[in-house]
Amino acid sequence: MEKPRKLGRGLTALIEAKPSIDTDDGGLQQVRPAELEPNRFQPRRQFAPESILELAASLRVSGMMQPIIARPSGKNANARFEIIAGERRWRAALEAGLETVPVIVRPLSDQESAEWALVENLQREDLNPIDKAHALRALLEKFNLTQQQLASRLGIDRSSVANQIRLTELEPEISTLVVDNKLTTGHARALLAVPGGNGRIQLANECVRYSWTVRRLELEARTINTPVAPVAAPEEKLAERLAITRELEDKLVRLLGAPVEIRTGKDGKSGSISIRFFDLDHFDGLMAKLGVTGGRPAEKVDSYAS
Repeated sequence: MEKPRKLGRGLTALIEAKPSIDTDDGGLQQVRPAELEPNRFQPRRQFAPESILELAASLRVSGMMQPIIARPSGKNANARFEIIAGERRWRAALEAGLETVPVIVRPLSDQESAEWALVENLQREDLNPIDKAHALRALLEKFNLTQQQLASRLGIDRSSVANQIRLTELEPEISTLVVDNKLTTGHARALLAVPGGNGRIQLANECVRYSWTVRRLELEARTINTPVAPVAAPEEKLAERLAITRELEDKLVRLLGAPVEIRTGKDGKSGSISIRFFDLDHFDGLMAKLGVTGGRPAEKVDSYAS
């Protein structure tokens, strides 16, 4: 039995995979940009306008060196081909006003087209994790694939597919924070441990506001998921606890003139208070406000060293 072909090799594998059609120059042909249309399975939802303008300026000077990969199209009467890989270059070509662009045509199925579009974006390494998650989920649902089948086709682990797809469960407000690089993928996965809804959104905003590490966010999520009393719903308990903690932190900040972080334990009754100082003079001021004497941290280190 023939094994399913993996797609991990990228653009080179696609160019070499099947013979092109209607070509005169070794598989390469020149096509008017108006005869091309975007891939209906394009996983990338955003194309930075400034990036398109920069590429268009380069194309006006040097032309397009890397061909666009496309397949025959019957969806749009005005277009002969649907783009598989190279939509960003095509958009830049339209902006630059190029008369023709180099195209290699491959007679691929819908599933192959969707897979290749995703692979090429994954290999560029700048596809944001939310778009990647929705693209993987769309492949599973549209083509009735299992996670293992999809992982085998893409040349990645099944667990990676499963973890990535879970990001589609996040609220749009949190997804936007991830797309805007205000939260990392690690933060997003930590938030998935919290019940969905307004409470999770508020926790994400708190994480951004106070620049929490992933570890700190995991601790917060763990505390939320350890109920102290069954009288309050998770969202209500989260909102109340966060409000009280933030109010206490703000009071300490105003009192000490330094960043303060309060961490609570799983039981909600124990924890720690962290006070940050910026230099030794700032440290001296904090010690004076707390009524503590006994030298500086650096002096203590030196004494141990001697």
